[in-house]
Amino acid sequence: MGDLSTIATDTTPRADRWRVSLDPWPEADTHLLVVEGMDLQVRFADAAAWTILDMHWRGREVGCHSGATGSVLQWEEDTPATLRPQGDGCSRRQTIGTGHGGEVVRRVSVTVDGREIPVVAGGKLVLEAHSGLDGAAARVHKDSIIGPFDHEAVFDFPSAGPGFGVTHRYRANDAMARGHFAGYRYTFMFMMPETYDRYLVLNPDGRMEQAAINPEPGMLLERPFQALACYSPADQTGMVYAYPKPYPGSNHINVRPGKDRKFRANLFQDHYEVGQTSEFTVRIIPFEEMDKQWVETAASLIELATARCFPPAPGREKTATSFPGSSASSAPD
Repeated sequence: MGDLSTIATDTTPRADRWRVSLDPWPEADTHLLVVEGMDLQVRFADAAAWTILDMHWRGREVGCHSGATGSVLQWEEDTPATLRPQGDGCSRRQTIGTGHGGEVVRRVSVTVDGREIPVVAGGKLVLEAHSGLDGAAARVHKDSIIGPFDHEAVFDFPSAGPGFGVTHRYRANDAMARGHFAGYRYTFMFMMPETYDRYLVLNPDGRMEQAAINPEPGMLLERPFQALACYSPADQTGMVYAYPKPYPGSNHINVRPGKDRKFRANLFQDHYEVGQTSEFTVRIIPFEEMDKQWVETAASLIELATARCFPPAPGREKTATSFPGSSASSAPD
């Protein structure tokens, strides 16, 4: 097995650098890949196909492990055998991917300051637990199979923040007609504590709107948007999820009382031809702000995150306005 500790140049975490480590996780009798720096800690779980387990920012939980993150698919009863989930215990109606099971991880690697080190190769762990590798920039890269898709997940932790980027790529290995997808299919999923009950949305047309608070179970803000900021008055912390451009598809917050607030993005196409590809990127930025100023801070971070990838749309309004809260509808866990 490989060992990153032989090239770690500094064993003291620094606020302006990233530390990557592979740590035992006795709770699940497996391992966690931990990336921490810039006041942020992100943990990836071996037991959930190396997807994000949780996130902490300045010691406070901003992403909880009350569900599955990453990409997930569900299939109709009559899905052809070649399109059914692959892996131990899968059935044609099973939800697959991430913590739901059925995702076949082929390779995982970490790159710190340009040096790539394998973590998983050929589906097997090849890296030993170590004290950590320190660098100005870090990347986690996963290559897996989710049903009919070859899947890549890339997590970029830059030398200059804020936050980090997540890119998901898919390549269809089978042709998929519209009816092969069931309703439960998400490109991105992230959980936040229940106290994250204030929202600011950047619409595809460039308008920002502040959402009304709605504590009822079900799905909120179910529509296309380019960015979403969520805020917790209790913790005085927030999270921004920003796309580099408006994507076709829909997003929502799933209110799950006693559990969490779950951001989910359904950006998949309705059908795919063999060899067809899709790619989606989201930037995740945690922040801290007083209750009276959170909207202004969140709007600035949204502008920053989207302007990194393309110029702001002409006439984009920077002033947040309110709109009526959407009615909640029933949603699966």
